[in-house]
Amino acid sequence: MTKKIAYLGPSGTFCEEAALRFGLQEQYELIPYGYTESIFAAIDQKSVDFGVVPVENSCEGSVNATLDMLSRNYHIKIRAEIILPVRHCLMIHPEAEENDIETIMSHSQALAQCSEYISKHYEGLELIDTGSTAEACRRIAEGEKNRAAIGTESASRLYGLKIVAQEINDFRDNETRFLVLAEEDAPPSGDDKTSIIVYLKDRPGALYDILGEFARLKLNLTKIESRPSRSGNWDYLFFIDFCGHHRQPEVSQCLGAVAAQSRYLKVLGSYPKWHREEA
Repeated sequence: MTKKIAYLGPSGTFCEEAALRFGLQEQYELIPYGYTESIFAAIDQKSVDFGVVPVENSCEGSVNATLDMLSRNYHIKIRAEIILPVRHCLMIHPEAEENDIETIMSHSQALAQCSEYISKHYEGLELIDTGSTAEACRRIAEGEKNRAAIGTESASRLYGLKIVAQEINDFRDNETRFLVLAEEDAPPSGDDKTSIIVYLKDRPGALYDILGEFARLKLNLTKIESRPSRSGNWDYLFFIDFCGHHRQPEVSQCLGAVAAQSRYLKVLGSYPKWHREEA
């Protein structure tokens, strides 16, 4: 039976490119979904085998919608990570001209990643946030001739749009990290990362003590970020990524010590680290 991969659609998004990269080794059916939450629900309901979602950009930081869904009560694990270079294009309807542009549409992350270009060339124009870069392209292809979209070069071909400018992202080394989600995480590969969520006890030095456990066992942290817990004002969860697999004795020992000092610990999964040579 062909396995199914859900991704943030429609077709033509960077998320689809990440899903294609993940599915290179086997035959998968790719299914576009309109919202991050619907991808989590599809995995939880076993409608699909895997889901691919963006989690952070090297220039604009984390995708909060993904972090918030990871913190919810889904029994879903991170199976893999994929990091792709991001090159944005500005495109318009094939029958339009550049001076017809009155608004620019794209995903909020893409708009932010191209903010300097927009300010320099289209200062004062209205910016419209869409569910994905490809959604903006699709809407223009359907006839919105006074608007431009920011998206992938492949989306311009897919939707028959005219490219006005290429590589308009403000930083050349722009990359986005995607997570592959599934019911189970990956077995140890020898070069892994683990992602967790920690809800700290409300006491002085709580974060310091937690981080000390990683230092004591010489586990390298690769990311730490806070997000509102939504259980009270000014109350936060901490998302932590570190090197190692949860089946390793030292990692298991660290997680036990962290759990004992926390109100809540959720292991999001262990998975192979992405390397540039894989790109």
